[in-house]
Amino acid sequence: MKRIKKHLIALLDVFLTENNRAGFLKKAGMHIGKNVRIRNKCFFDKVRNIELKDGCFVNRGCQFHTGPANGKI
Repeated sequence: MKRIKKHLIALLDVFLTENNRAGFLKKAGMHIGKNVRIRNKCFFDKVRNIELKDGCFVNRGCQFHTGPANGKI
C-alpha cells in the first residue's frame, strides 16, 4: 500500500497546481504549515516523516529522503 501511495503522489504531481500540491500532501499525512509553496517534480520519500513549517518554499526537482532509521526532516 505504501508503494501505491508513493506512486499516486508522484503521478498527481503532474496535474496539481502549486497551491493545490501542499494541500494534497497535507491530506496524505505530511505536516505542512501556512503559506507553504511546493513546486512540481518534487519527491518526498516518507510524507509522515517530513515537516514543512510556515512560509517554506520548496523549489522544483527537490528530493527528500528520510533514511533507513525513519529519520525526520
